[in-house]
Amino acid sequence: MAERIILLNGTSSAGKTTIARALQYALEPRWLFLGFDEFVGMLTDSAPGPTDGASDLELDRWLAEAWYRTVAGLVSAGFDVIVEDIILESYRLDAALRLLAPLDVTFVAVRCPLDVAVQRERDRGDRDIGLVVRQFELVHADRIYDCEIDTTTLAPQTCVAAIREIVEDGGVRAFDEMSRTRGT
Repeated sequence: MAERIILLNGTSSAGKTTIARALQYALEPRWLFLGFDEFVGMLTDSAPGPTDGASDLELDRWLAEAWYRTVAGLVSAGFDVIVEDIILESYRLDAALRLLAPLDVTFVAVRCPLDVAVQRERDRGDRDIGLVVRQFELVHADRIYDCEIDTTTLAPQTCVAAIREIVEDGGVRAFDEMSRTRGT
């Protein structure tokens, strides 16, 4: 069986980590769980890349490219991977499509109402307040998904069951369709 990717996309505090952890232990065999925040957290000031005089946009494009190449590399090495991400910009979606669409990707929208995400952001105490508001309208714009879950109305195990059904079903995926329509 081909190695698979479950790509969870949603705002900060939408419930992606909770769902990813539940998936990781519910699916067989064990899956790797990767988060973009942890990937960026591995960087040091001396990390290779476009740093001298590079704009924030150039750095973000470079990181997106490196991130999705890393995910694809782990899959090509034989791992099933659950990926937690916040895809706001079209260039990030394009990089994901270009590098991951040839693989078996199940693209999942992780949603919750804005007021719930804002409250979760406050309760967590480890997020920049206002991040959710800035992300909310962008994170799902111009995207199609294989599965959409609302973490305020569904228990984690119900979310896992819905995602598992899509993963095990196979067939044409949202990434395939978006690659064709976006020309990536």
